[in-house]
Amino acid sequence: MADIVVKPPQEFSKDELRAIEALVREGGEVESRNLTANLRKALRLGAVLVGDRVVGVGAVKRLGAHHDTIERRSGFKDLDAFLAEIGYLCIHPSFREKGLAGKLFESLLSECPGAVYATTREDHEAMQHILKKNGF
Repeated sequence: MADIVVKPPQEFSKDELRAIEALVREGGEVESRNLTANLRKALRLGAVLVGDRVVGVGAVKRLGAHHDTIERRSGFKDLDAFLAEIGYLCIHPSFREKGLAGKLFESLLSECPGAVYATTREDHEAMQHILKKNGF
């Protein structure tokens, strides 16, 4: 049985934070140059736990400097209207296709301070499904 925990980064143990960071890095979807600092600056981190093992992660991220890049790549020009971004969503391959990513996304969304956005690749069908299901 998996448990989903969403809380401020400082409330996770150092071991949990290392496991969260490792899973995001393993996912290979984000640039990892400032990942440690960015995870610690998040408004909330989410973890899917099976026992004491972190098998899924996500974050409600503060708006940052990379939004110019997102605007340029996506063509969307109104990111200033949003208060946060949901990102770093990753489930360990052994635990995919069990609905955990959708449940984690919904848990993160419920912790958002207001209007949020999320991005994904055009060919990432699973994430596109989660976003559409949640009104994005």
